[in-house]
Amino acid sequence: MQKPAGFSLVLYTGMTVVTLLYISLGTVGYMCFGKFIAGSITLNLPNCCHRWKIIVELVMKAVLVIFTCALAVLIPELDLVISLVGSVSSSFLALIFPPLLELLSFHTEGVSPLVVIKNVAISVVGLVGFITGTYVAIEEIVARTSK
Repeated sequence: MQKPAGFSLVLYTGMTVVTLLYISLGTVGYMCFGKFIAGSITLNLPNCCHRWKIIVELVMKAVLVIFTCALAVLIPELDLVISLVGSVSSSFLALIFPPLLELLSFHTEGVSPLVVIKNVAISVVGLVGFITGTYVAIEEIVARTSK
């Protein structure tokens, strides 16, 4: 941490946000279900696939554990993979998908040309970041594994 003195502010801000989220979810849950609310609000939701729930959970857990073990065995240097995953997913989730989704969602309502230019520019910046980040990450993986 570069500025340890600022940790208190970050901690208090984070805890305040989480507390407000819990309070708002609890309030909305109580307003929806009243005194019949269960310990977890998800228990009040309808249960249409109960018989498959345990089987699906066990299969997903097994697949995730096997996948994680395979990655740990096959990739001795995880920092490179984290760099690759970050460059791919971060640019798509933060810069490429949101502007494109906005254009697709509101195209029937008539999006102004300025909004289209803005969204295309943001997506292009995200695409450049995706390409360069992925290239650098793959180059580092190849360089380190070829030694």
